[in-house]
Amino acid sequence: MNNNIICRESNSSCISDYIKHDIEITRSFYNDILSGCGYRPRESSSIPEIKNVIFNKSATIVFWSDETKTVVKAYDEPFDPEKGLAMAISKKALGNTGNYYNKIKKWI
Repeated sequence: MNNNIICRESNSSCISDYIKHDIEITRSFYNDILSGCGYRPRESSSIPEIKNVIFNKSATIVFWSDETKTVVKAYDEPFDPEKGLAMAISKKALGNTGNYYNKIKKWI
């Protein structure tokens, strides 16, 4: 893949080329990370809709439209509801197993 965008056309065409290139690079990077984490998309790669979220002290509990729930807890750090929800969504996307954070930690 060519990493250099050279614009010889109008400014709007140049911007369009840049955006397409950026999307391609991002998609490639995303796929590399997911394959490195051992993630394999399900038949439908989307996760279910969120039905409800409960923030309880250091825990975030997400109830999904597929009638499952995901629980994540903050340990040794201040509770942040935004991070809790993001981690719960990540956990669900990575298979809702207890070792999901190891898959994230590998790349941090």
